[in-house]
Amino acid sequence: MKAFRLNGMAIIAILFSISFTSCGDDYDDSIIIDRVDNLENRVTQLEEICKQINTNISSLQNIVAALENNDYVTSVTPITKDGKEVGYTITFTKSQPITIYHGKDGKDGADGKDGVNGTDGKDGVTPIIGVSKDSDGIYYWTLDGKWLLDSDGNKIKAIGTDGKDGKDGESGTDGKDGITPQLKIENNFWYVSYDKGVNWTKLGAAATTVDETFKDVTVNDNTVTFTLADNTTFTLPRYKAVSITFNVQEQGISAGQTVQIPYTLKGATDKTIVSASSDGNYKVKLENQTTDGGIITVTAPDSYVDGYINVLVSDGNGYTSLNVINFYEWEMNISSSEEGQPLTYSIPTDGGKVTIPLDVNFDYEVLIPEDAADWVSATIKSRAVIRNEKISLDIEPNMTPNARGCVISLLPKNGTKALAKIRIQQRSQAQTQAEKVFKNKFPQQVDDMKFTYSNGFLTKMEDDYGTATFTYNYPAKTKAVGIPDVIVEYDGSNKVPNYTIEVLVNSQGFAEEIHQTITESGGYTYSNTKTCKYDSEGHLIFMKDSRENREYTITWEDGNIIKVQTKRFFDDDNKLEWERLHDFDYYTTPNSKYMLFYYDIYSIDIDEVDCLYWAGYLGIAPKNQTKSLNGSTIDYNGFSQTENYNYTWSSNGVTIDGGRHIPFIP
Repeated sequence: MKAFRLNGMAIIAILFSISFTSCGDDYDDSIIIDRVDNLENRVTQLEEICKQINTNISSLQNIVAALENNDYVTSVTPITKDGKEVGYTITFTKSQPITIYHGKDGKDGADGKDGVNGTDGKDGVTPIIGVSKDSDGIYYWTLDGKWLLDSDGNKIKAIGTDGKDGKDGESGTDGKDGITPQLKIENNFWYVSYDKGVNWTKLGAAATTVDETFKDVTVNDNTVTFTLADNTTFTLPRYKAVSITFNVQEQGISAGQTVQIPYTLKGATDKTIVSASSDGNYKVKLENQTTDGGIITVTAPDSYVDGYINVLVSDGNGYTSLNVINFYEWEMNISSSEEGQPLTYSIPTDGGKVTIPLDVNFDYEVLIPEDAADWVSATIKSRAVIRNEKISLDIEPNMTPNARGCVISLLPKNGTKALAKIRIQQRSQAQTQAEKVFKNKFPQQVDDMKFTYSNGFLTKMEDDYGTATFTYNYPAKTKAVGIPDVIVEYDGSNKVPNYTIEVLVNSQGFAEEIHQTITESGGYTYSNTKTCKYDSEGHLIFMKDSRENREYTITWEDGNIIKVQTKRFFDDDNKLEWERLHDFDYYTTPNSKYMLFYYDIYSIDIDEVDCLYWAGYLGIAPKNQTKSLNGSTIDYNGFSQTENYNYTWSSNGVTIDGGRHIPFIP
């Protein structure tokens, strides 16, 4: 270029000297000036083209290297000059940024003035440097579509190759670097160098044209394709940062509880790695992992402490992000709910609304069983961070012949175990068992027992020692075999043992199997089972009691119990230990309050479960008031003992032989 410029200036000096020595004042020198200007513009254009070509050659080599190194394109940014796009800056995840220029025709310059015809010159050319993969899998340089050869006639590699491993105890040979051709323009001719400018080979006359190394750059959603002048293409994947999102920013949890936090990945590949760790207090593991996401299962320590987990996401290309999820303790206060026990709401046949107030500091779901979704619906009022809110349940009328019920769970967001349960019990148009037994005249109190009835069901019984709550599992479409129909939970308030009674009913609705579990204050538990039979009118006629290995046979006549036979068997060999026979007489006075005292009057020793009678599950009462008991007990040795009792009734109780008085309030 420097030599070319000096020759041009010399020509200009000669031309000007001629003008001063050979022309008059009317001499027109514009032709010479135009030629000089055109010459200068052509020189500038060639310099710019040469610079761009060398830049493109270096960039092309980097593109091939990126392809070989499994690199990703992170961005393609247009380069503009004088308001026009002239190329792009390309950035990668591993490699250094590159610049490429694309050949676009510029606007034609203005026509110059006519000059003197000269001799035709040779057409100029612009070398087209390219890269192509040969059959050996190596990329080599091309020039105008042909292999670019060195002085020895060997193809010139575009990128370096790995060296060979050495023998044991010897160093291996170093790999050879790829060669980057360089172009220059000198004396109006193109020259190429393969040894970093030490030696130059003349190619041809330089043309004032455009660089055609890159024909096109196509940017798609997932790839960038570079098209060379000879239509060779190189396609590199676009890098998309892997992002992870969670459905919570903070997660609530309780001591010993487990939560499952779903996460979603975007831009993940098979190389993406998600890992999780805790602060040491929490247990954490990953489950169901795919390129779309997965689940993080976290379990809190048995003694609650605040904590956190770290979630690391690595894209496999050296980029890793850290995400932290902090934990706080769930808090819920819901009416008078006892831990582990569901609230119970009894609903009339025609339905209605249940409003449940609660204080809560977390989001939750109201889970309604599938078989109750057609008659129970829920609405939550309020969604503050720490809030006092209400759950409103709408209950549809029960037009079926059967009572029904369900348990609704309050499940914390991402939780695996409900923190509270709500039991809904709705009667049908048919009579309940208690209504059948008491003819809608429910007792308020008997002896020390106080009763609470709701919509025809006994829901609570209180005595001097504790409280029994009644739960009814009504027939349901999905009710499993063996699930109790009635559950009684008795809390002895540390005065007497606690117990649980589970009842399976027969087709008449009366107790057929009674399972009782007693828990002593020291934690010792024991259980017993009673099986019952009834006649067609609903009278209890037989009971087998495992508690003391007894059998009761009850004979009815004209609606009254006239005989009770009790047999007690030895526990070890099941032989008869003793037998007791009791006969009963009656007043003509009707038993209008439907009192039935299995233990105190009929000596049927089932006082620990006689609460079931007041719920309507141990048969119906005698028709008349009992007048007297006459009987005897005979043991296996033949010893006999007689018993005789008389009963006096009033409007508010019954007295046994002037001694024990059993009050009742109808």
